[in-house]
Amino acid sequence: MQWCDRNPNILEWNSECIIIRYYDPVERKHRRYFPDFYVKVRGVDGRVKQHLVEVKPRRQINGPKVRTDTRNKAYITEVKTFATNTAKWEAASEFCRDRGWEWTLVDENDLQIRFFGRKSKR
Repeated sequence: MQWCDRNPNILEWNSECIIIRYYDPVERKHRRYFPDFYVKVRGVDGRVKQHLVEVKPRRQINGPKVRTDTRNKAYITEVKTFATNTAKWEAASEFCRDRGWEWTLVDENDLQIRFFGRKSKR
């Protein structure tokens, strides 16, 4: 957020200001999704682009590793979370495509920060 405030090429930004409707396959109902950031940027070519950005840990972007013990409650929760997130991200991608915007998933490596106590490898 501080980077957005200080970057002269960021013309406008906001957090969780866009609402996207999506179908949650886990809850089996329509819900609302608020992507983490909306950013309006002037590129090096002078063109203005709009972006929606979601920040997630790499492990959530990649999804759970397949396990043989599928009764494990933590594993079941990870699978459900990944299914819900995937539905959100597909809806956000379509939302952006319809408007000529960019959709981006960002993880701790992209941000070059420590995330959940682990140091980034970048």
